[in-house]
Amino acid sequence: MKKIIQFSLSIQPGEETRVLYFIRLSFFWAFATTCIETLADGLFLKNVGSLTLPKFYLYSSLGTIGISSFILYALKTANSFKILKTVMLLGSFLSLVSIVLLSIYPPPWFWLALKIFSRMFFSIFLASAWTFIDQYHDSNQAKRIYSLYSSAYFLGIVTSGTAINLLLELLGYPSLFLLAFFFILFSLREATKIQLYIPKKEIDIPASFSISGSLVKSPFTLFLITLSLLIQFMLTVTECNYLSGFERSIHTFTAEYLSEFLGKCRAWISFANIVISAFFYRPLLNRFGIKNVILITPIFFLIVYSGWIVHDSLFFAILGLIAVDSILFTFEDNSFNLLTKEVPDGLRARVRIINDAFFEPIGMLVGASFLLGIQKHGLYLGFIFSFIALGICLILRTSYTQVNSKIESSIG
Repeated sequence: MKKIIQFSLSIQPGEETRVLYFIRLSFFWAFATTCIETLADGLFLKNVGSLTLPKFYLYSSLGTIGISSFILYALKTANSFKILKTVMLLGSFLSLVSIVLLSIYPPPWFWLALKIFSRMFFSIFLASAWTFIDQYHDSNQAKRIYSLYSSAYFLGIVTSGTAINLLLELLGYPSLFLLAFFFILFSLREATKIQLYIPKKEIDIPASFSISGSLVKSPFTLFLITLSLLIQFMLTVTECNYLSGFERSIHTFTAEYLSEFLGKCRAWISFANIVISAFFYRPLLNRFGIKNVILITPIFFLIVYSGWIVHDSLFFAILGLIAVDSILFTFEDNSFNLLTKEVPDGLRARVRIINDAFFEPIGMLVGASFLLGIQKHGLYLGFIFSFIALGICLILRTSYTQVNSKIESSIG
């Protein structure tokens, strides 16, 4: 039975303990970050409203850019564990402050601040955690078992959404923020064990690093990061559109109802993500190749917006949520992880933190800037940039065929 499990999960003999550490880390961090963000979404929509979303995206992106710039600088002197630990401690502080303020009478600025800091925490935690994980896996290990970590991550989201749906009315917001606080501590415990007991892989991270110079020398990397900018722009616009759609469609709602509704949707979506990651993504890669799979994301967004423009309804708002929480996670993120294997060595070492915590917030900043001026035309904005993203994907597809194609030959 043990050999059957190892074979089905692509785990080699002797890897079981270390893989279990990373699975638990992924599960705990997904539960904590998703729980905080989902609770913040419901409270924000009820107490502030969707009209303030562009300001949220603006402030959140500027804050994330500032923190990620500090992280890029800190990588020169501090290791990834110290950075991840600091992010966890900041998330713990955010949870404790939320518990205290929600237990008394929150000031008016709290609702917007909570949503801003919950998004920043989510983004920085995601980038820092994957940077930490990368140091313990070489390319072959990543291709074999990263999908396991993604499945554990989605399971954490499922559990978080289920907990919110079942426990929010019974226990209230402070208790669920306390639960997220404990899950952050569980994440810290697992990361500490990994740091102490698992040896790192040798990764070349140059002391002197020029982002602009490296991108000019690698057009493929430039197109890849440009696509990430556009994807983040689409995410920002689509999130604003579906949250506004929920607010319009659900006329009589409470903050608890919205949080429970979002939690339930994200739980089901993440369950579907586990199925897609486990049974569909790799067969699609084997059948069509990575250069064709990357087209799925912009095509899906185009289809959703084509219907959404014609008929603005709760159905298409839910499809927008699926586009953001499922298609981007299962197809876009997994494809990005594989495509970064073609990035030059010196740039690859930092491309994840550069992309996830620096360039993606720039995409959010651009999206926020557009929404500040033309939020009422957000559906048309999403359609136009979905079309542009499809064009960039086609260019990236062509560029991919011109570089050393090592990815598809290694998948099987």
